[in-house]
Amino acid sequence: MFIRSIGFAAIAGSAMSAVAPADTAPDEAHRFIRVSEDSVGRADSYAFPPGGSRVHSESVAGSTEKFALDGAGVERTAMTPRKRSGSGYRDGSANGPAGRPQLPDLLNEVAAPPPWKVAGVDYYVGAPQDIAFKDPAAAALPSGAKLDRATVFVVEAGVVLDGYDFSLHGGMAIVVQSGASVTIKNSRFVVGANAIAPINALAGSGSLTIENCTFDGAAINTVLNALVNYNGDGVFLYRYNFMENTSSDAIDFGEGTYSPIVQYNLFEAQGFDPAAHADTIQYYKGVATDTVFQFNTIYQPQEGEGAEGPQMIQLQAQGGGVITNATVTNNTMMSSN
Repeated sequence: MFIRSIGFAAIAGSAMSAVAPADTAPDEAHRFIRVSEDSVGRADSYAFPPGGSRVHSESVAGSTEKFALDGAGVERTAMTPRKRSGSGYRDGSANGPAGRPQLPDLLNEVAAPPPWKVAGVDYYVGAPQDIAFKDPAAAALPSGAKLDRATVFVVEAGVVLDGYDFSLHGGMAIVVQSGASVTIKNSRFVVGANAIAPINALAGSGSLTIENCTFDGAAINTVLNALVNYNGDGVFLYRYNFMENTSSDAIDFGEGTYSPIVQYNLFEAQGFDPAAHADTIQYYKGVATDTVFQFNTIYQPQEGEGAEGPQMIQLQAQGGGVITNATVTNNTMMSSN
């Protein structure tokens, strides 16, 4: 396995040594982690409140900003957050969908935030907020897609599912059958009473693209371990999506030969099942080549969930699988514990 570079990362509770930037004195509200050089050769430090599940902000007289740290219950005056221009980084911000970022205040208390624009913080990801969704059970489906109760089966190659609300009717799912391939975009998924995983690409299926989609696992267990499951052969492209409240994993790769590309996404609150060891991505069996995992945001606000806590980035070939030529870089991670 070859990893070209590890970019900016901040992990609460990390075993890495804590180092404060030279121009910033550490205090009781921050912990600093120095990480390796990013893709443009700069080493950065990251500071975060040790107990806060979120950092909230409010405007007061004189444009001063105050931030409440949830976990510690401390309110203090903070400097104006540094604006990240994104100059020099292909951070995806120029092509994100329409909408207000989900966590605009997340990095306000960070003394040295990432120099690139952060998904879900500086720009919105997920299903466009100005879209009128279609009901998959009422609107026409494209050729090659067939509805059976709460599941849309993709049975042909080249199908595009665009602008559907799969949160309806108790939570709907997409199953991609052998020989079929699909692009899923601008759509919404919520696990509901049906308790079925939103997307499952079966063995023998082709490439799968998921863009500009919102997933809410609602902390509900499903038969499958992840909200998105891929066992096909081809390119797995997952970009500009927002996923939250998973019972266990976010994305699982199984049998097949594939090239996963996971970019410009926000993953928030994973592993609500007390027995879960939640992974943002997991490899089990299969042959993965040319993995790209970059410019993603992983935020774990809740404490005490899962058997061992979430594994924010996993790059391990399990079950006899193989991973070659993987690139993991420029991801932003924050945890409350």
